[in-house]
Amino acid sequence: MSNDESRKVLWPQVAFALGLGAAIGMVAVGTNLVRNDPPVVRSQRFQLVDANGTLRGEWGFKDSRAEFLVYDTAGIPRIRIACDENPAIYVLKNDAGPVISLAHTKKDGAWMRLKSDDGTGVLTARTPNDVGPMLGVFKNGYAGAAMRCLEDGVSEFFLQDADMKSVWRVATPAKAEDKAK
Repeated sequence: MSNDESRKVLWPQVAFALGLGAAIGMVAVGTNLVRNDPPVVRSQRFQLVDANGTLRGEWGFKDSRAEFLVYDTAGIPRIRIACDENPAIYVLKNDAGPVISLAHTKKDGAWMRLKSDDGTGVLTARTPNDVGPMLGVFKNGYAGAAMRCLEDGVSEFFLQDADMKSVWRVATPAKAEDKAK
């Protein structure tokens, strides 16, 4: 048999082998046998439990807000991360609510709040959208002192009672000419 004749005989076998290899390759790629993509798990709520079955973490929704909760060894929530158009991070203390809050809202801008364990003492730092940054120290609700920077370089220090009524206030002049008066 000459070389030309042997090539004619082998050509259909080579074509068949290449076609079969291509078909197997397409099936493997189509069925994710070749790719290393991890499987996707979709749910509206996930729970993490430790070896004893105690709830230690939860990821889900409360109304339309995505939330991630981390629980202590007794199953009490201690950290809460919540996200919608107003994202927030909270450190929780039993039923007293958050003792540390860090958030951003459309209305109030960025803010941070530190509370005493009993919830009566509060240190607040805010950057509200309607006025300048503010730092406040409060006791039993809103009674306390605060300082803030307003527009045109005015700084303000004020005291307020529990009803948020100003009992004393002092502000710097707005312009250098006002200081001379």
